Amino acid sequence: MKTSCSILLCLLVCFELSCQMPPPSAQPPATSELTRLKITDLLPTETSPVQVHCAFAVLLYCLSPEQMQNVPKALSMLTGRTITFADPAAFESNGLWASAGTYDQTAAVLETLNALGARRLGTKKFLFFQDYPEEINGFPVEAGQTLFYLGSDRIPAAKQVPAGRLALMLRARPDTPQRGFASVRIEPLFQPAFSGFRRAAGSLFETLSFREGRLMTSMTEGDVLVLASPKMEEMSIFSRFFLAPPSKEPAHMLYLIVCQKAGE
Repeated sequence: MKTSCSILLCLLVCFELSCQMPPPSAQPPATSELTRLKITDLLPTETSPVQVHCAFAVLLYCLSPEQMQNVPKALSMLTGRTITFADPAAFESNGLWASAGTYDQTAAVLETLNALGARRLGTKKFLFFQDYPEEINGFPVEAGQTLFYLGSDRIPAAKQVPAGRLALMLRARPDTPQRGFASVRIEPLFQPAFSGFRRAAGSLFETLSFREGRLMTSMTEGDVLVLASPKMEEMSIFSRFFLAPPSKEPAHMLYLIVCQKAGE
């Protein structure tokens, strides 16, 4: 009798609890993906499981050759004074252009790119927790190929290389003298096919570095850096970094580099 009463009591308790449980909430309607970038999209992402020293987002934009030629003038609110070029004359001779700004200028940069008709292709996110470079863009190189580019005063230069990969690389680490800043270095690097950056434990002795396309700067959280090639130089192999994926109309690439985390 006690057993029957206990079972009946349990059933009544379970029934009472089930009646008090709230109904499952309705699923929120799916929202369409925003086509335009918002300022909040550039805020730092969630923390990584590993200790991230620096974090960057590289926004890839595509513009027609005519639109690209107007970029330096249209982005005149930015400045190149905070950027150090390893060889300023050679950087310009190879058709390259870079300028930097702060977070409060980001809205103007985005509005200007939109007014120019720039089309965003995607975003690359880089987390730096060791001293390894990350590839912004690159392409394979066949064995015996000669890499042509321009030096100062537009003097032609060339390097013959084995099979490998030529890439535009981004490196960042905490800037020790300036707390809260990241020391940033961007340059073309050739990597032989048989080696790797991560195998080299941070050493670049197995690679070829091109100072003609190298820039260095310091960035804090929210700072932006624009890297483009307003006038593509056919004599320079570096121009290939700025060729957009094949499409019906010719187009060039622009990189908007955003610092999301700088140091501790």
